[in-house]
This record gives sequence, C-alpha cells and structure tokens, in this order.
Amino acid sequence: MEPPLRDQSPDGLLSMFNQAYEETKRYRDLEWKTVYWTVGLLAAIVTASRLAPIVPDHKVVIQTLLFLFILAVTGYGAWHIHYIHRKLTWNRNIRRRCQIDLGLFDLAMSDGRPCLPAELRKRVSYSLGLTHLISWWGLMALTAIYTGYCVIYMK
Repeated sequence: MEPPLRDQSPDGLLSMFNQAYEETKRYRDLEWKTVYWTVGLLAAIVTASRLAPIVPDHKVVIQTLLFLFILAVTGYGAWHIHYIHRKLTWNRNIRRRCQIDLGLFDLAMSDGRPCLPAELRKRVSYSLGLTHLISWWGLMALTAIYTGYCVIYMK
C-alpha cells in the first residue's frame, strides 16, 4: 500500500483530484493534436513538393532541405507523443491516489455494488496506452516515409 498524500484535508485532495482530472483531459487532447499537426505538416510537404515549381539547378538542395524537415517534424512529433504519454500516466496516478485517499473505492450504491470498480485501484503503468502510442508512432512513420518518397521523386 502506498503512503497517503501529504495534504490530508478533503478540500485539498478534492482540489488535487480536479486539477489532475483537468490535466488528464488536456494531455489526452494534446496527444491527438500532436498527431494531427505532425501528419498535417507532412501532408503540406507532399503538396508543396507536387505543386511548387522547382528550378532544376536547385532540385537537390530543395530535396535535401525538405528531407531534413521531414526528419525534424517526425522526430519531434514522436518525442512529443512520448512526453505527453508520460505526463498523462503521471496525472492518472495522481487522480487514482486522490480517489483512494478520499475513500471513493469504499463507497457503494444502494444495491451494494461499488461506485468505482476495484480494477481502477491498481497503479496505472506506462504500458496502459502503449498500443495507442505505437499506432501513433506508426502513423507518423508511414506518413514520413510516403512524404520522403514524394520528395525524392518530385518532378
């Protein structure tokens, strides 16, 4: 059993719970926004490489710069998703600790069933959303590969 949180007053715990809940919502939205922005920037590179007029003398320089930009955008997007997922896990664990210290797992409904399922009492691990994390990394990687292909074979 983990030690209780430092602030034992119910108002303090409730305030911490609400803050962790809001942060959890924010980080969940931020995960999606990061993926949208990364894929959107990569799609913009594809569009620019297909539509922009290219001077043949500068084609290799433009391809190199676009390729480096693809690597930078994809690398930053992958790192940012990892960072957000770590923060999301941390906030979920704070929220869980507040639920335990507030005694929310001990409350029961009128028919005797618990208000919160017992499996939510377990510590949230980083691997909880690992399938989502890997799928987002995969989506960004596939988009980056396609974007790189479009840049290399630009007209």
